Amino acid sequence: MPMEPKGVIRIWAEQKGLNTKIYLAVDAYGIPVRIFITQGTTADCTQAGRLIEGISADYLLADRGYDSNAIIEQAEKQAMEIVIPPRKNRKMQSSYDKELYKLRHLVENAFLHLKG
Repeated sequence: MPMEPKGVIRIWAEQKGLNTKIYLAVDAYGIPVRIFITQGTTADCTQAGRLIEGISADYLLADRGYDSNAIIEQAEKQAMEIVIPPRKNRKMQSSYDKELYKLRHLVENAFLHLKG
């Protein structure tokens, strides 16, 4: 298991039926720091800026659905290192820390606790 840096923020979205989608940002310990709900048809990448706005962290972990230039630029402006696998259709495939990426499960666990 990779060593967990303290300044990690993870973002995730989960469809809740057909009409709503829940977005969640959690800290390095899996504790929610931001949560909001949108219509179910909302694209995940369009909401990432809202999820990380004003949050201070060393790393941003997210799945490839969040791989967009706008998200990467915003995270870098906030001094976050990106840990997002590149979309398969990107012409320039960027590298990411695969070991650190494995820690994204904490945000999935947070969803499980919220559903509980």
